[in-house]
Amino acid sequence: MSGRLSQRVLAGADKILGSQDRRGFLAKMAVAGSAIAVNPMQFIFKPGTAYAAVCGTCSDGWTAFCCTVNSGRNSCPSGSFVGGWWKADNAAYCCGQARYIIDCNASCPTSCNCHCSGASCDGRRVCCNQFRYGQCHQEISCYGPVVCRVATCTPPWQYDASCTSTSATDNATRTHGAPCISNDCISDIERLYRAMGGADGTLGPVVISEREVTQHTGRYAKYQHGYILQKYGAEPHEVHGSVATLYEDLELYRGELGWPTTNLSRVGDGSGYYSKFESGVIYVGPTGTRAVSGAFAPLLSSTGGVRGPLGYPTSASQPTAGGIGRVQLFQGGSAWFSFSTGAHWLRGAISTAYRDFGGADSELGFPTTDTAGSAGGAYNHFEHGGIYSKSGPGTHILTGTMYNKYRGKIGEMAGDLGYPTTDRVQQGSGYRVTFETGEIAYRRDVSLAEVHGRIVTKWKAKGGYGGPLGWPTHDTDVMPDGVGRRSRFDNGAVYTQGTAGVWEVHGPIYVRYIQLGETGGSLGYPRSDVYAVGSDFRCDFQHGHLTYDPDSGVVSGP
Repeated sequence: MSGRLSQRVLAGADKILGSQDRRGFLAKMAVAGSAIAVNPMQFIFKPGTAYAAVCGTCSDGWTAFCCTVNSGRNSCPSGSFVGGWWKADNAAYCCGQARYIIDCNASCPTSCNCHCSGASCDGRRVCCNQFRYGQCHQEISCYGPVVCRVATCTPPWQYDASCTSTSATDNATRTHGAPCISNDCISDIERLYRAMGGADGTLGPVVISEREVTQHTGRYAKYQHGYILQKYGAEPHEVHGSVATLYEDLELYRGELGWPTTNLSRVGDGSGYYSKFESGVIYVGPTGTRAVSGAFAPLLSSTGGVRGPLGYPTSASQPTAGGIGRVQLFQGGSAWFSFSTGAHWLRGAISTAYRDFGGADSELGFPTTDTAGSAGGAYNHFEHGGIYSKSGPGTHILTGTMYNKYRGKIGEMAGDLGYPTTDRVQQGSGYRVTFETGEIAYRRDVSLAEVHGRIVTKWKAKGGYGGPLGWPTHDTDVMPDGVGRRSRFDNGAVYTQGTAGVWEVHGPIYVRYIQLGETGGSLGYPRSDVYAVGSDFRCDFQHGHLTYDPDSGVVSGP
């Protein structure tokens, strides 16, 4: 083209592009110049924009841009990975700076088939070019064809940490375009700021202009009411108001939360707001503005978030008194963490009882399970005990040998005893715990035994610990015939045989009964309790009776 024609074309382009600020005008004129150089006749004589003039087709051999084939997203689609990159210098798209083209190669195994994108402008090839520059993800040796290309002004080693800075240049791609490729060379942070209304919007006027962070991991700008931050290789996100204040207190991207991954969004039930970060969430709700981070963030998410049983946080994460773990309180309970037990949550009355008992610094230690439901109630296991809660019986704590007995041999609340109805209570020289259908009694170095069902009812009717039978010494066991049941005590035993009744035998009559072979002897099962006959005592059995004379100390019968 002659100089005179070039001047006329650029003058016409100026009129077409309209009035712009100087930077925008120069950027668009650079694109116009690219269009003239690549396809002058189409640009001059056919309607359309400068960007449309540098569109491509399958026949030109190049791969389509990712935003064309990935629903407008300028990133590698599913089933592909960043395989390598090259750059084009002096690109109008990047305000005259280098423009980087990143190849997204198909992952192995791949079903990626060669075809044209079908787009009206960027009708280039998809999954056709079996090629790889190879500066990124060098640990991946198997790769398929190039699915699409990412266009960015961010250096690839900042876009994806797996990429090296080994450069390849192909200026022939400087002018390649597509309708979904941005033709505005402002930064992503500035673009989000403008979309939020600029100085008149949510964030207010600029306080600190956009700049790179000291660690060279991203960029940020500060505004009157918040921040916009962008980690390299990710989208920019804003924080404002009380979220920005708390985030600042937590040392921004340098702290426990890391970089923001969403803008402020409304909770689904409309009761609050949240902003997500790399390692946590900040919630704004009825309990104030609080962060949930570290192991507590995925734990809360697994329970349904703030719409689940825990609700909104009511405290910050705090170290436990012993300093080996952390605790955070919520509307509906609490969450606890140690490296040996992991993170677990406690709900309602169990959480309250645990905290009142001393929490992780108590005899119980840290929780080892989340709150779970069973047999109409709920429970939590801990390092050294358990808490059990049910409407009616209430909420009770078991530790030590009684907890081991209840959980190990009895099968907890699904076993013969049901839920506890008391905590551990001192009883004489030992302790007891009462349950819905039984009792566990413990005397140090003497006995640890449970009684349940009709037997415990009989024992208590006879006076329990202070009655003639005394303390239970053995668990309820099955008799040799497989039908009867027996619980033994200090001074006797209680027997059942199917539906025949429940009978107790104690004292000298019990001693003689044992000598005669008990239920397997000549007398069979008892058919009465021990009862008074005048000054003597008697007990009836299936096949006879035994009588005790206190004056002579003799047991006679059968």
